[in-house]
Amino acid sequence: MSKNIIMQVLTSSGYEPMYPFNPSLVLNATFLPTSTATKYNLSIDGVPTPLTNSFGNMMGIISFIPTVTNGINPSISINGDVAYPILFPDGTSINTNTLIANRPTFVKYNNNNFYLILDKSQVGLGNVNNTSDIDKPISSATQTALNLKLNTPTLISANSNLNSYTTGGLFYTNTNSLAATIVNAPTQTAFSLLVEKHIGTKQTVTAYTSTGIQTWVRNYSGGTWSGWTQQAFVFSGKTNPDASIGADGNIYLKYE
Repeated sequence: MSKNIIMQVLTSSGYEPMYPFNPSLVLNATFLPTSTATKYNLSIDGVPTPLTNSFGNMMGIISFIPTVTNGINPSISINGDVAYPILFPDGTSINTNTLIANRPTFVKYNNNNFYLILDKSQVGLGNVNNTSDIDKPISSATQTALNLKLNTPTLISANSNLNSYTTGGLFYTNTNSLAATIVNAPTQTAFSLLVEKHIGTKQTVTAYTSTGIQTWVRNYSGGTWSGWTQQAFVFSGKTNPDASIGADGNIYLKYE
């Protein structure tokens, strides 16, 4: 129906032509106190009576707030016109207590019926939130799997005790002065710490050095930490070794 035809219908029915209706338009209806649980009486400015299909099918979504929860086979009457059934989108009659008092309701007219536009509460999903994907919680199984993965390195606080680091993960100190405050560490040089689980716990500390490699390991089991054992690394070359290599506890093999 064109805009001009709608305006003519409205004018001929004694109403001011306020708008051409369209499917995207939401018409706010007044829920009248004469309504009952089986017949909802609505008032909408600009809607002529009797309501014809040619006009009604062009109306947009009708919004209203009932003050009465629906009973069996409810219907809607607009501006005192004939009452037409309220149906589910599939054409079946709505159940009792579907339209709850004081909750917004939306319907669409089509060929002598009003079809309910369902919200989540009306289909039993009232407790479902519109949560964005990034904010959705993860399952317990997923969290358990994530807990088993190595974390990103965590800075060790000053004056910490390495004996208390028994949970698997990656840790570090970033200055020699910080490392010097750590209790039960094998070095006072900035270091990285890898904590692994077996029957007990294994710690691996690697110190920061510009030459050579210094790494120590120890185990924890039955409430007792073993001593730190320095690991030896084998280096080789044709020249004489740098003196710092041996000092680090490493082995140098010279070959001709």
